[in-house]
Amino acid sequence: MKSLEIHKQLVSDDRDVWIANDYNNIGHVLTNMGRLQEGLEYQKKALTMRQVLQGDNNYETGMSYHNVGAVLFLLGRPQEALPYLKKASDIWVSVFGERHPQVATGWHDLGCLYRQMAQFGEAVELIERALNVRIEILKEYHPDTLNSYNVLADLCFQVQDYEKSKMYYTKLYSVLSEYPEKLDPNYYLQTLALGGIGMTNSMLGNYNEGEIYLRKAIELCRSQMPQNNQLLAGLYNNLFSTIVRRDQGLKPNEKLRISIDTAGFRKE
Repeated sequence: MKSLEIHKQLVSDDRDVWIANDYNNIGHVLTNMGRLQEGLEYQKKALTMRQVLQGDNNYETGMSYHNVGAVLFLLGRPQEALPYLKKASDIWVSVFGERHPQVATGWHDLGCLYRQMAQFGEAVELIERALNVRIEILKEYHPDTLNSYNVLADLCFQVQDYEKSKMYYTKLYSVLSEYPEKLDPNYYLQTLALGGIGMTNSMLGNYNEGEIYLRKAIELCRSQMPQNNQLLAGLYNNLFSTIVRRDQGLKPNEKLRISIDTAGFRKE
């Protein structure tokens, strides 16, 4: 906060661009420290000053709208966050046009907010728009693009669009495999992609293919990540479910006809 005091001494009016930047930066620091309510107060101060000094049709004002919305999102107040993230997205489209990485960020984050609000159609549409821009401008191997693939794959799985989920998980794994010279090995993301391909196949009734990919995911997880992690436990559970469903001739939407006791597995 030292820079804030210095900038206040340099100007006679606190409504100065530099002070707005200081408020913004302090808000980021407090938010990263987990002091969300305090961070929100500083982000709102930055927004108010930027509205007066720079107007609404300005990149930095849009960033302040986005920052306020993001902190409200973290505070679990999505309805309050929505107008701020919408406004940020609209400003960035006005300033940059639709083919810009910052616009993609606005759409992606707004889509994630809609997902939290269970408005899944809007969520998928916005994150897909963000993905398309990121592929065009940032290329497929950029971390933001990879994140969009992963979020979309998981979101489509959540809404039971398993074909589309499988497509995005497959694309994610393909990109991670095709650009080793541009990407550091991301074993966690690779494992998620393999496991996702396995589970989407399982949910589509392709149990044999599902088992193959789940075993690949387990092998990668065991070889590259700490043992006894939550991801590995989930993969084993999904493999178990896939094998049992196949062996019992179940359709994906049928419940398992087994229970577990101290004697092992038995049919009910």
